[in-house]
Parts: sequence; C-alpha cells; structure tokens
Amino acid sequence: MSYFKHFPKALYSTDNFKTTDLTTNIVARFKFLDEVIQTVDAYYPVVIRDGERPDTIADKYYGDSKYTWIVLAFNQYIDPQFEWPLNDEEFKSFIRREYGDVATAMSTVKYYYKTLNGKKYIVDENQAHTSVDYVYDFERNLNENRRNIKLLDRLLIPKVEAAMAEIFK
Repeated sequence: MSYFKHFPKALYSTDNFKTTDLTTNIVARFKFLDEVIQTVDAYYPVVIRDGERPDTIADKYYGDSKYTWIVLAFNQYIDPQFEWPLNDEEFKSFIRREYGDVATAMSTVKYYYKTLNGKKYIVDENQAHTSVDYVYDFERNLNENRRNIKLLDRLLIPKVEAAMAEIFK
C-alpha cells in the first residue's frame, strides 16, 4: 500500500482558483497513539548502523521499502532529513557548518551544570558549576541517541494499514 493512497484529496490551484486540480493532501498526518508506541509487544528495538536509511531498514525488516512510512511514523519523525542519525562524514560536515571546525566544537562549552542532590541542573556560565558539556560531545550524543529506534511488529502492519485507510476515508 502506498503511504498516500488513502490520504484525503484537496483542490489545488496555481492561478487564484481560475483552474483547480484535485490532488492528494500531503500535509495530512498519520500518528501512532502513544499507547501503541509504548506497548512492548507492539515493537522491537533496533539500533541504526552507520549508513542505514529509513527505506533500507523498511526493506530489511518488513521486506519492502514501501513501508518506510511505518519506520518514520512509528518513531514520530516529522522531518527525517534532520531527525535521522548522521553517518560519521555527515556528522563532521554538520559540525564544520555549524561551528567552524571540529576543534572549536570540542573546546566550546554548550552547557554548564551544577549537581544538587544527585540531579544535574543547567546553570549560567558565571555561576559555580560542577561539570560542562562541550558542543561536540553534546551534538555527538544527540546524534547517537537517534540511532535507537523502535520497529512495529510486522504482524501488525495489516492492522495499521486498515486503520489508516479508515482514518483517511
């Protein structure tokens, strides 16, 4: 089933509605209920390896890349271009683009922390602090945490497709 097959249609015009076309409303969204995402029997955890993409994961686990939308929707990705983990080369490019170079990112403090009663709190750089996060480490941890995803059990796919068809009817 194509992801957009059951999406609602909308009138679209490029000339102030002198002419219109009926087109698929691609801004409609499909979201899994939080209860389903948290139900341990509904998914299994997967760690994305360097270079894997949503379509290759869908093909590997579901047998078809057409289920890319399930990989993305189940993990609540809205913009996979920015939410999917970067490979090492992409990560270094990102660091250079955002911070100038890797050395600068490794020596620039992102957050200052103070630990009280076993909890870490972000504090101003002028306050007494017990630890720091450097930009490079902060961004690296963010990227690495994105590697942990959940995949919907393949036996539930027909139910999800039927529910989506019903929702967008």
